[in-house]
Amino acid sequence: MCLTNISSIMTDSSSLNNKNDGILRVIYDYTGKEEDELTLKRGSVVEVLSKDEKISGSKGWWTGRLVDSESVGIFPANFVASFEPNLRVIEEKDLQIGNLIGSGGFGHVHYGKFGDTDVAIKTAKSLTAFSSIDTPSSSKSNDDESFDGVQRKLIDGLLREACLFSNLRHSNIIKLFGVSPSISRRKLYLVME
Repeated sequence: MCLTNISSIMTDSSSLNNKNDGILRVIYDYTGKEEDELTLKRGSVVEVLSKDEKISGSKGWWTGRLVDSESVGIFPANFVASFEPNLRVIEEKDLQIGNLIGSGGFGHVHYGKFGDTDVAIKTAKSLTAFSSIDTPSSSKSNDDESFDGVQRKLIDGLLREACLFSNLRHSNIIKLFGVSPSISRRKLYLVME
């Protein structure tokens, strides 16, 4: 199961191990004809938000969100197929996080060990680095712009990356061993070769 909502992974990390038909791969191109219709490109990924025809307005149409663009709308259900990521959940206690080996605008990469295997462990930058971000006053409740909203967006980005990486198999692409959600520190680690 590949989730893009941080609240569900942080409250129940075991949910990543369950099968989910909520993440689907587009198998045919489709150009939206109405304002509320998504334009689908073959190979892209859609998160199904509802299969209820009362919400979509028509039988055989679902409501969803394009993972890469965040666009939300309705789409024909027969233009998508099951997409089951091979995401493995790794307990944080099974990891040894070592020295920092790289850093970018989004996160840090540490040398680490997963059992006897040398791994790279990627995580979003510490949220203390984002403490200078202006947040709305307490009278406003726009969670997406708050400190918690920034935190969720960072971890959601890592989780989306993990979902995509989990299905890639090529000799020139780094293998993703799994993800390790740290409930206590509200972080998500990507464990890679």
